[in-house]
Amino acid sequence: MTHDIRNKTRAVILAALMVVSVFGGTIAFAGTAAATANGVDFDGQSEVIVQTSDDITVNGDVTTDNTDVRVYIDANNNGTYDSGESAAVVDAGEISEGSFETTISPSVETTASGTTVYVHQSNSSLSDGASYSSAADESVGTLIVDDTPVSFNDDDIPEDGLYTTHTPEINQNVTDAISGVDDHTVQVTLRRNGDKYYSYEIGAQTVNDGVRYEDNYITIRPGDGEVPELVDGDYTATLSAADKAGNRNSTTLTFTVDTGAPTFSLNSPADGAVVGDTAQEISVEVFDSNVDSANLTITNESGEYSETFTRSSSGTFSVVPGTDTSAELPNGTITIDVNATDAAGNYAEASYSFEVDNIKPHVTDINLSSTEINTKNNAGSETLTAAFDEPVQPGTVEAIVSVDGTTVRLSDTVGSNDDNTVVDLRFDVSSYTATNDSSIVTVDKASDSVGNSLQNTANTTFSIDTQTPTISFSEIGDNDVISGYANITGGVTVDTSPAVDDVESVNYYLIPGGTGAIPAGFSKDDAVAVSEPKNIDTTDLPDGSHTLVVTATDNASNEVYNNKTLTIDNNEPSLSYNQDAVLTGEVDLSEFLTVNGADYGDSFTYEYSTDGGNSWTTATDGTININDLGEGTYKFRVTASDVGFEADNTDELTTVGVEGKKLSLDAFDISADGDTLTVSVTTDVELDRLNVSVATSDEFRMQSSDLLELDDGDFTQTESESGFTYVATSDQVSDLDSIVRDGQFTATFQNASVGEQYLETAATDSATIDTEDVSVTDADVVSADKDQLDVRVRFSEPVASDVAPESFGGHNVIVQSDEPAKRDGVVNYTIQGMAQTGGDKMLTITDLTEEFGTDTTDSTGADLTFSLDLSEGTNVVSVPAETGAVPIDSLNLDGVNSIWEYDDGEWAKHVVATGDGSLTELNGGLGYVITADEDTEVDYEVQNTPVPGVERNSESLETGWNLIGHYQEGSQDVDQAFIGLTGVWSVEDGYTGEQPQSLALEQGYWMNVNQDALHAPVSYDGPQSEQPEVFNTQIGDGTAVYDGYNLDMAFEVSHDQPIEEVRVISSDLNIDTQLTFASDATSYDSTGADAPVAVGQPTPEALSNGEAAVTIAVTDIYGNTQYVTKTVSVDNTAPSVSNVQINDDKDQNGVVADGDSVTITADVSDASPVSSVTADASGFGAGSVTLVDDGSGADQTSGDGTYTKTIVVDGTSTSDGDQSVTVSAMDANENGGSQATESGTLTVE
Repeated sequence: MTHDIRNKTRAVILAALMVVSVFGGTIAFAGTAAATANGVDFDGQSEVIVQTSDDITVNGDVTTDNTDVRVYIDANNNGTYDSGESAAVVDAGEISEGSFETTISPSVETTASGTTVYVHQSNSSLSDGASYSSAADESVGTLIVDDTPVSFNDDDIPEDGLYTTHTPEINQNVTDAISGVDDHTVQVTLRRNGDKYYSYEIGAQTVNDGVRYEDNYITIRPGDGEVPELVDGDYTATLSAADKAGNRNSTTLTFTVDTGAPTFSLNSPADGAVVGDTAQEISVEVFDSNVDSANLTITNESGEYSETFTRSSSGTFSVVPGTDTSAELPNGTITIDVNATDAAGNYAEASYSFEVDNIKPHVTDINLSSTEINTKNNAGSETLTAAFDEPVQPGTVEAIVSVDGTTVRLSDTVGSNDDNTVVDLRFDVSSYTATNDSSIVTVDKASDSVGNSLQNTANTTFSIDTQTPTISFSEIGDNDVISGYANITGGVTVDTSPAVDDVESVNYYLIPGGTGAIPAGFSKDDAVAVSEPKNIDTTDLPDGSHTLVVTATDNASNEVYNNKTLTIDNNEPSLSYNQDAVLTGEVDLSEFLTVNGADYGDSFTYEYSTDGGNSWTTATDGTININDLGEGTYKFRVTASDVGFEADNTDELTTVGVEGKKLSLDAFDISADGDTLTVSVTTDVELDRLNVSVATSDEFRMQSSDLLELDDGDFTQTESESGFTYVATSDQVSDLDSIVRDGQFTATFQNASVGEQYLETAATDSATIDTEDVSVTDADVVSADKDQLDVRVRFSEPVASDVAPESFGGHNVIVQSDEPAKRDGVVNYTIQGMAQTGGDKMLTITDLTEEFGTDTTDSTGADLTFSLDLSEGTNVVSVPAETGAVPIDSLNLDGVNSIWEYDDGEWAKHVVATGDGSLTELNGGLGYVITADEDTEVDYEVQNTPVPGVERNSESLETGWNLIGHYQEGSQDVDQAFIGLTGVWSVEDGYTGEQPQSLALEQGYWMNVNQDALHAPVSYDGPQSEQPEVFNTQIGDGTAVYDGYNLDMAFEVSHDQPIEEVRVISSDLNIDTQLTFASDATSYDSTGADAPVAVGQPTPEALSNGEAAVTIAVTDIYGNTQYVTKTVSVDNTAPSVSNVQINDDKDQNGVVADGDSVTITADVSDASPVSSVTADASGFGAGSVTLVDDGSGADQTSGDGTYTKTIVVDGTSTSDGDQSVTVSAMDANENGGSQATESGTLTVE
């Protein structure tokens, strides 16, 4: 098999041809096969190469058909015919148009080369002792007999069998002393480490593709042409060749390719590592298949330490310092040098290093970021910095702080320099609340990179001042409300503790819009600094609430702040609202009425009046409900408390009259009666708009919804004392009816409106429909492998129970382990084992309980099918039918436009709308192009596994493009699926142009092959054996074939697995025949029995070329197929029509009249059966007539004989005068010939 790699295909010639001249024509001799050479005219002799057992076929041209041709073998080569020498006679009657052919079965005389063959044309028998060597009608040919196979001699493999290049040139001498080596038969198979690496077969026309035969040498050149370079490994090359007589021999060459130098790996320690153990194990591994010597040297920087180790093979150097083999490692850099040389002379070396460190680190310096600590640092921002004489692990550095006899350990690392010799620790001082002038911090812990602990300690001192001033507030202005120019310092008191120094500064800031708190991330830059706190101009700031921040700092830089709310009020309030509004339902007056200019912190009182303002009622929580108070005209009043210095204590703000109406949802529900849904809405006012949505609300896989709209006429309105009722039913609303099914439905009130007032509320109600028993809608195979089928079962409605499927076809069926809740109406099963799905096989589910309702279905099911998932547009698909087919008329093709099949180079179609086209079924192994108008699914039943006693599907592949399909239910690797193909092939996924790595269920593919082949199912397990070997193949007996010809064949088979199928295929001859062949048979021979293969109508190409290829495909039970192709001659010669006569049956006077009878005769000869003989007798008023065999000896095999027809002259359909006829003949291959009357005419009067 060649997949995307174009190796040369096999071209084995079993015997050569010999041509000699005779009688001004030509004679051809051949061993096993023969070829006619026409038009050659020369004297002399040629040679034919044969084996002892070969029959000799002789054919050629002679000058006359009326004389016998006699052929004999001059066994003793004495120039005369001697009794007992092999001879053959061709009767004159068997010579057609000067051509003849015969076969001689020689005896032991062919065991000697140089034997002469004579051809003599005479009606007299050969005479014992007569010499025919000098007669004018003689021709001589010489036999070369060769029963000795080729000889394999010297090769140029090195004595040690070792190559050190990926592209060695390998030469093997092969000779044959008698007939010579046939370069078409050379075969090379290369195996690496026992596995097949590449296989090559070359012929006379082979280009230099890396394997060639020239001057008695087979040469393998890896890296040249399409032969890959050889990777390192052990190789076996099997070389095979035959001589020109077909004697084959083989030899085996072995060699090793080793191009790579040894390689190394430092296993421990890591290269560049630092270790603290002077006994650190050193492990270095040497890799190579043929190491001769390896050396390991360990040294330190000064060279005072040096250890050397050697080994003579690949493996691991393992050294433990401090043992008997080596001393302990010194401190410092240790270098490891390793080198090795393999048997091929490849040398490599490597060097690694690491450091040994067991010296403890010293702390050399210690500093604090500040030695005078105050409350500015209470966030823990102080840093302790320690310096060391070597890198340390930052996380191991610790210090201890001693303040007033209390110790705290510091271990929070916050930074270090690049080489980790300087480390920073966080020093949180927030917990120190007292002043202390003599505190100590000491660094006492650290470890270097290898864990050596600190050798010494270091300390420093610092002082703490944590006493801060205090800030307190009293009332500022009028209840913390100020306006105009104001003094804000009077309400601020700053005090200090007797233990600390005086306050140095007090500063004031305002945060506009603040509510008294300081926002996160606040800085002084975000505030407004008050430069004159004793005379602040409040008009420079907006009215409302602000945050006052006061800060104080003492002489130790301790800083403190305090904050409070301060309100500025310089404006009077006003009221804005929509005077044209229509109020309904609950009204929030704080949203409807806006108080403008109100001070931050002002409180509002809302009141309403229904009598024009004569009386007022306070609105509790600032809201009223029109539905409770009733419809009418409302006035509203807002009382705003204003505590500003320049305003009244309160302001009353009153509205004009505003209309109030009720708009409420009084009732809302959905109900079900049978399969009718009814939605009802009741309000106390007539609606302008109403929208209600109805949707399925269960977990079923198909969900749907509809929006009911008053504007669209979905609701019917009725009016009563209770208000207005709006009703919509599925019987009256088609869109609502379209979503009705068994299951749960929920209606949701969306909104309603009157004028500009809208009602939106979260009202919902649910109802359930249950009118039918649950049933299985479909059961589809969705995936598979060799052990199981995965099946998706879809039910008509949600189901609740754990379903219990029965077994399927004798196979156990289980619910998949990760199966979710069944409420979506889908359950996934696994059928254990490869079950047959064809033949109306039903998957049955029992004791099934519905999700909605109380019904339980005793039993339901559906035929197990496959499903083609089609997308809108063009799809390339197939069906997994290992036997049988899928009738198109059994399919539901809704949404499908057309189906197309490409087979035997012809397109067939089925047009769904009209039913036109010749395509009636879908076959396994073929691909189909389906066009669809929409996304759709097509369920179908198929025999996915072989049916006992039924022929297994297979498809013949013609040279060129074929549209094929995948036989299996699951994914299968491409090379596994096409393991049986030979020659060059490629496959593309539909029309994507992509070459798939595996074949998928129901996918179609375009495949291109360079020779006829067979596409047959291959099991999931893939090839369990090599391809069967087919040899000693013979197809036909040399006779030119024709339509209806029965073709004999013989061959032998060697195989390690049972044979499943033997097919004979030929696209040239329209042959696709399965032979009867037992699974354990080793040979087949139909010679002497009824020929098993009927030839079909040859193609125009076969007729033009005069030959056709016929292939035998032998397939084992695992799908491994071997192909053997032979060429047979095709009859492309037109029948010979001669001796055309017309006879006057009445009085033979050459004149005929109306009503007289005339007999037409003609001689017809042809190598093929004659299918028709006709005559144009329109000159006698008879039109075209058919001639028949007169029984005088017409040969039903060859078609030779005399054909006649008697006609009656029709004077009304012709005219007077001399008339003739033309006779035409057609043979089985539709070759046609004709001839007019040879002996004059008849006169019609």
